[in-house]
Amino acid sequence: MPPATSTAPPTPPPPWTPTDPRSTRVATASPHTDSPPPTAADRTRHAGAGDLHSAPTQAAGFIGTVSDGRAGGGEHTGSGQPGLVPGVAAPLLRLAARVIDLVVWLAIGAAANRLGGGIRGITLWALGLVAYEAITTAVLGGTVGKRLLGLSVSGRSFRPSDPVTAVGRALALVGPFYPLWVANLLPAFISAPMRLAALVYVFVNLVLVFTGAQREAVWDLVARTWVVRRSPS
Repeated sequence: MPPATSTAPPTPPPPWTPTDPRSTRVATASPHTDSPPPTAADRTRHAGAGDLHSAPTQAAGFIGTVSDGRAGGGEHTGSGQPGLVPGVAAPLLRLAARVIDLVVWLAIGAAANRLGGGIRGITLWALGLVAYEAITTAVLGGTVGKRLLGLSVSGRSFRPSDPVTAVGRALALVGPFYPLWVANLLPAFISAPMRLAALVYVFVNLVLVFTGAQREAVWDLVARTWVVRRSPS
């Protein structure tokens, strides 16, 4: 008589444990979505891409963060005020730099007056100021006053201003004052309103620099520039 054989059920195979990362993604995919969960490599790639609106940079020696300059977005950039780009110059520092530059402006005006009086001298003065502002901004990164106080003019991506931007900024700065200087040669009933308009224009720029989203004057808004602090070299 043959020996009895065991009738126990066969042992089930061990649970499937995939080792291929691609198989892991398929095995752990959620049944409620067609997209597999991100792997460690995916998370690394996304983290490396970053957010262009908050990535810190010190391009061209500037202190700051790349930003599109939009105010009111609630972005805390580390400057203590939402939406204010780090590195943007303090208003009083900008004002001090402009006071220094006014000395240069007066020197240019004195030289222009020696070359001709009246409308000719005023025109030469205005052209000299545009040249001074544009050349120093394009070549040095800022005027004499700004350089002495550690400031520079930069584009919205914290890159130095190109020559075209520098000329446009200089024209937007000097241009509105030219009619006032010409009006000083005219009778008082014409020059008086022009002086008042000039005072209003200066006041508006002070308000923008002291309270604006990125401390921008009218010429900064026109040329899309910022005045920023330079990083220590």
